[in-house]
Amino acid sequence: MLRRLIWFVVAATIGWTVRNSLTGLFGGQARSHFSTTAETRASETAHSGIIRGKAITIQDGDTIDVRDDLSGQKIRIRLAYIDAPEIAHPGMSTQPYGPEAKRYLASRITGRTITITTLGKDQYGRTIGEIYLGDESVNFDLVIQGLAWAYRQYLPPSVASAYINAESQAREARRGLWADPSPTPPWDWRHTAK
Repeated sequence: MLRRLIWFVVAATIGWTVRNSLTGLFGGQARSHFSTTAETRASETAHSGIIRGKAITIQDGDTIDVRDDLSGQKIRIRLAYIDAPEIAHPGMSTQPYGPEAKRYLASRITGRTITITTLGKDQYGRTIGEIYLGDESVNFDLVIQGLAWAYRQYLPPSVASAYINAESQAREARRGLWADPSPTPPWDWRHTAK
């Protein structure tokens, strides 16, 4: 009991110090992570940088729904750094290897606790993030398996060479979508396969 009380006091002190430091740095923009309502915690969690939860729905090879452990909220995640082949939806036909990418992703994470490092939101309101299963990047694994492209348009310098090299290795080994000598990238497919 005493240990928990000490831990709480230390955590609260650290939180207060960090919050006040951030408030000074960002002109009052920092939020407290010691909120009292689940709704407030849920909105903060999506912007905090880390989400832990269970993968509950796999939309396609690069979009999933996660049930956040902290808030219980369902959060839609767009996998960062990659673009997987498209799955049919209104106005779009299924791209070769789209179902395979979705199945592979589902087999890796459905029902499992994952950690997502969040990077912000996209134009559709989805949280962009890199998914980890333990210490392994699932996003990176999809590229290595030949089930997604390295999305060069959105690769920051810190990860660009690793993702591009993984794609090159998959292409040379003719894994997944690279079995096709000239696969159409999803960013082109979206404009031509309607």
